Amino acid sequence: MKILFVCGGNNLLGVSPVVKAQGESLIKAGVNLEYFVIKGKGFAGYASAILKLRKQLKKNRVDLIHAHYGLCGWVAYLAKPIKIPLILSYMGSDIASRTLLAKINRAMQKRADHVIVKAINLGNLLKRKKGVSLIPNGVDLERFVPQSQEAAQKKLGLSAECKIVLFLADPKDKNKNFKLLEKASKLIQNPNILLLAPYPLASLQIPLYLNAADLLVIASLSEGSPNVIKEAMACNCPIVATPVGDTRELIGDTAGCFIADYTPEDMALKIKRNLDFGKRTTGRARIMKLGLDSDSIAKNIIALYEEHIKK
Repeated sequence: MKILFVCGGNNLLGVSPVVKAQGESLIKAGVNLEYFVIKGKGFAGYASAILKLRKQLKKNRVDLIHAHYGLCGWVAYLAKPIKIPLILSYMGSDIASRTLLAKINRAMQKRADHVIVKAINLGNLLKRKKGVSLIPNGVDLERFVPQSQEAAQKKLGLSAECKIVLFLADPKDKNKNFKLLEKASKLIQNPNILLLAPYPLASLQIPLYLNAADLLVIASLSEGSPNVIKEAMACNCPIVATPVGDTRELIGDTAGCFIADYTPEDMALKIKRNLDFGKRTTGRARIMKLGLDSDSIAKNIIALYEEHIKK
């Protein structure tokens, strides 16, 4: 089978690391996969991509298109021949708000042959109930592996005397809510805490930072199924996170992983408890139990592709 990923490429890292990771897992499983990357911001940028994709599809036939994010779904739908099936993955940020853009993205659900959501809360936002699958993003357990914390800190030039609180999102992104972490850290008043926000970060470096950190903090206001939670758990990195997306379900009862509310006081309390915990977690075993490794997820997606190609 020949599959075309239609996705955006406007952020600092190009194609989203989450989309790229899923593509790599499918290629590893034997899928012939290509990318159509949309560059150019705003509606004008996406509109100009329609004609480019239409031309590409005339020259290069594919069996199925898999679009990631609502606007990419619109580009694929308006560009493709009718006979090519279209699967749309909603990623979370594209439909989880009340903005006009989110409404436009949600409207795409009626045009796709099948819709994938990353978490139950995203499925609840859709009017469509048939032809919808819950398939979270998987995590590459060969890349996200527990390592020696001391060795990881040495590689990054970090002091072992500091308590490293890691924030892996863009601090300038209001949805990622970095200000909550800053306010909480001031309440803790621990001079040994080092807030580390190394954005943008090459995806190959993420496992090293997760193994070097004493804990990862997620403070987001909205998400689908945050992959960084799964990646941290795969590295047995302790976590403090707001109850966003399916975070609570992912963490479960894993010791060393805490859910904090959106007040600086509670965030500070959970960070203190985490630092008092003072050891690595059993998050990797939890990820394996939930079947969230990238190989298992790839098999589920391939089965969906085969079903729609046969139709």
